[in-house]
Amino acid sequence: MTENKSGRDYILGKFKKDVLKTEKEDKHKLLSRDYVLVVTAGLIILINILLLIYDTLFGGFGISHGIGLIGLIVNTFSSLLLLVLPLINKKVKEEVLRIISMLYKLGILVSVVIFNINHNVELSKFGSVSEYMTISFAPLYLIIIALMPSPYLIDGVILCLLGAGSVVAPLFLKGHEYYNLIFNIIIFIVIGLLYAFFYLSNKLHDENQKKLIEINDSLLNASYLDALTNTFNRRAYYEYIHHISSDESIINVGSIIFDIDDFKAFNDLYSHTKGDNCLQVVSKSVMDVLDEKGIYLFRYGGEEFVAFVINPKEEELIEIGKKIVKAVSDANLKRYDTERKCVTITCGIAILKVLHGVNADYVLKADESLYYGKNHGKNCVVYDNEIR
Repeated sequence: MTENKSGRDYILGKFKKDVLKTEKEDKHKLLSRDYVLVVTAGLIILINILLLIYDTLFGGFGISHGIGLIGLIVNTFSSLLLLVLPLINKKVKEEVLRIISMLYKLGILVSVVIFNINHNVELSKFGSVSEYMTISFAPLYLIIIALMPSPYLIDGVILCLLGAGSVVAPLFLKGHEYYNLIFNIIIFIVIGLLYAFFYLSNKLHDENQKKLIEINDSLLNASYLDALTNTFNRRAYYEYIHHISSDESIINVGSIIFDIDDFKAFNDLYSHTKGDNCLQVVSKSVMDVLDEKGIYLFRYGGEEFVAFVINPKEEELIEIGKKIVKAVSDANLKRYDTERKCVTITCGIAILKVLHGVNADYVLKADESLYYGKNHGKNCVVYDNEIR
């Protein structure tokens, strides 16, 4: 699905990300929020290495040779995969992360089955009473699966079925007569309960986090949006000026400033309620044009509005000015105290070189053009003291 680069939601999100530098993370986090699981994976790799060294020197686990070594390799590489996930978490799609996480858990399950089979085979060599461990340590590796539940219920169901299969599988393979089914069933139930606990805990946390994000978004919107017109307010304007001055990639800025022609007369004749409605119609008409281009509209004060175009060409800036003047005229908001018989705007535009590190007033020159237009007929676009 392509990103919809228009509309207020997109403009608000763009402003927060580019100007306010606030970026909401939408992906489900498949890893522990505090990297506990990464540490756990590192510990598993360390334990595997120590087990291999110990078993090679002294024996007792049977994992330094035969199928036990295969299980150790699968387990270790699965844990290495988990260590890599934080590095790519923000660089790949959520579905890819989900598949990688499931593959890791599948690797753990496979290694547990291999360890159990190896354990049964080793027991069959020594007999039921021997120096060899009578209970397999392998199911303990399943704890890490319980610690990192997927946010998707279907994933939990799949893992539960695969886990049940890993418990039953050794019964049909070599050394099955020494397989401790009761012990493994108990471990499986404990792991399942742990998984359910962490799944529900994470889900509750995510819901609370979502509510908190919505509240923060509402407060942020209230801080930077004009309540009447839904344009960005003066505070947002100053933030944007700071952004322009600090961004080295911005060489020139095109300033567009406009106000409603004879607005005081409109207010006096039709009432302030009608005046508020006029402001809303005008701002909506202009935003419909600017939103499509990803341009922010700021309420500068009263009936005055400002917009900026980054690194523009002269023709492009003039064309945008013409479109917003036409959009307001096309809205056809009736008034009968002027020759035009509808609400209009006058627009002043200018292109200025950005002074990096200086919060300059980038609307002064455009403001001069605006007043030139006011004195020469209104309902027009003025660039460099020339009506266009």
